Amino acid sequence: MNKMRLRRIARRLGAFGLAMTGILAAVWVLPPVVHRARRLCPVVHPDSVTAAGAVPSYARQTGMSCSACHTIFPELTPFGREFKLNGYTMTNTKQIEADASSSAPALKFNALAPLSVMFQTSLTHYNGVANHKENNGVVLGPLSLFYAGEISQHTGTFLQVTMADSGSNFGFDTVDLRYANQATLSGVPVTYGLALDNAGTAEDLWNSTPHWGYPYMDAFPGRGDGPAVASLSGAAPGAYAMVDNHVYAYVGVYRQPTGKSILMTDNTSGNTPVTSTGTVHAWSPYWRLAWQGNLGNDDNYLEVGTFGTNVRVYGTFTNADADVAAGLSQGNSDDFTDNAVDAQYELHLGSNMLVAHASDIYEAQKLNAAVAAGAVTDSVQHVNRINADVGYILGNRWEVRGAYFTTTGTHDAYAFTGTGDGFPNGGDGTVASVNQDGYIAQVDFLPTQNTKLSAQYTAYNKYGGLVDGASINNALVINAWWMF
Repeated sequence: MNKMRLRRIARRLGAFGLAMTGILAAVWVLPPVVHRARRLCPVVHPDSVTAAGAVPSYARQTGMSCSACHTIFPELTPFGREFKLNGYTMTNTKQIEADASSSAPALKFNALAPLSVMFQTSLTHYNGVANHKENNGVVLGPLSLFYAGEISQHTGTFLQVTMADSGSNFGFDTVDLRYANQATLSGVPVTYGLALDNAGTAEDLWNSTPHWGYPYMDAFPGRGDGPAVASLSGAAPGAYAMVDNHVYAYVGVYRQPTGKSILMTDNTSGNTPVTSTGTVHAWSPYWRLAWQGNLGNDDNYLEVGTFGTNVRVYGTFTNADADVAAGLSQGNSDDFTDNAVDAQYELHLGSNMLVAHASDIYEAQKLNAAVAAGAVTDSVQHVNRINADVGYILGNRWEVRGAYFTTTGTHDAYAFTGTGDGFPNGGDGTVASVNQDGYIAQVDFLPTQNTKLSAQYTAYNKYGGLVDGASINNALVINAWWMF
């Protein structure tokens, strides 16, 4: 690459860097506002109803149908992954444009604002009727609004705001702002860029990481928190590159406004959960490395990768008695280090398709603050979460999918005191351990490309470390999902 081209790239990155700095500064100054919005309407996947990824704004911008970027939304096709990698900037509609001159910079953006709406409604039936207050209830929502598409020639966004459960206001949900460009290094094509996100793994191109991974709707997420990498939030500047359309790398840091929660029970409060809600270390690193390619022919596609993070929480504990809280030593922290591997496979069978995803997230925990508070006995603990799913798509109209999930981890005699019955909202509220596993079966039907009707059944073999009573948490969800 010659010096002139390097200088042009540097100028482009510098201009975008200034914009990123301004946005980052706004989020930095207003973390309570951002956190309040995220509590009102958290990132909807995986701990709530579903994740949004298929946005008609992009169809309006490109002039292409939804099936160009998605199989059964929100899963991406190869073209959809390329569209996201390149910053959501491909257009085929009227633009407002101006060439650069000595007196003014260039201008290019959509003539019509790329707006979209998502709405869902669902009915959930649990096996354990007495232990789920809203059994068989119909839920209207979530309702989300999107600004998603090109901002300038090399900059685009996925911006989602979602109405709170109370229906009183909207708050930020998922944000992915990107600058993307292309270069050639020693004859090898490289797509590179900068990104600003607000949720762990939201920048990812595949459906094998937590934010965009299956299941896309959950009846009940299970006991305890998800992995730290799925809990990342706040402003997250990062940089990425795809080399030769095979090797993808991303490095970013999250500035989080909230603490990492831990499911615990202390000995003086009986069965009251004691939760760590302390101050998160200013920056939490996140990294991602993946390889993608075709196996023999264009009908066989494989991605394998790894990702991880480290989150440090300087703990203060809620619901703890005064003597327990007083046991905290200033400066003690709880550290959560996630290391994960993932894979995605696609086999094209004419107009049909077989898809498979898998991930294994191992979380090492060093709970020095929790030990100081008297909430756990052992400072070194771990949790391991494995998810795998296989789906068969018939002509982008029907899909049948099956999945298996399992969580295993340390049994701390102090944190998990109980012989509880495994109910999420009943019994004595205690659990034997974080261990759980089960299966999911789902059928999807798309009467149109922007409407999906789903039936999903989740069956637990083990829940809260217990086999007895686990099936009480089994759930059937009927969901309708509209994007327009």
